[in-house]
Amino acid sequence: MDDVNALVTEAADRLFRDHMTHRISIEAEAGHFPAAFWEAVEAAGLTLALVPEEAGGPGVDPLAAAGLVRRAGYHAVPLPLAETMLANRLLAGFGPQEGVLSIARAGAGTGLTLRRSGHGWHLSGVAARVPWGRAARL
Repeated sequence: MDDVNALVTEAADRLFRDHMTHRISIEAEAGHFPAAFWEAVEAAGLTLALVPEEAGGPGVDPLAAAGLVRRAGYHAVPLPLAETMLANRLLAGFGPQEGVLSIARAGAGTGLTLRRSGHGWHLSGVAARVPWGRAARL
């Protein structure tokens, strides 16, 4: 497992170094989400780092996953990597998720309801102070 953790960390560092530019930083500060950068992070599988192997993820050790977040911070990556990694771990039993995900603390919402909708679920209501809520799809 240590080899897998090291490979994932090295790949993430290389990805962040190659994609993080001054322009992305300026645009993110202006409120623009770096979609192409996010797609590269997703394609590399970093958002699934905490998902166990039996659920379709790489099953990276939690300390190594924290190292990925640390490397993202080092490169000042303006992406919700930690939030999406954690949300994917929490949703692991429902199959791999795509796109920006976020989490909110319990009780942060007003009138949140969850109901079955077709082959899935529908969450409605208002949640306050959701990290990356504007970019998240869940």
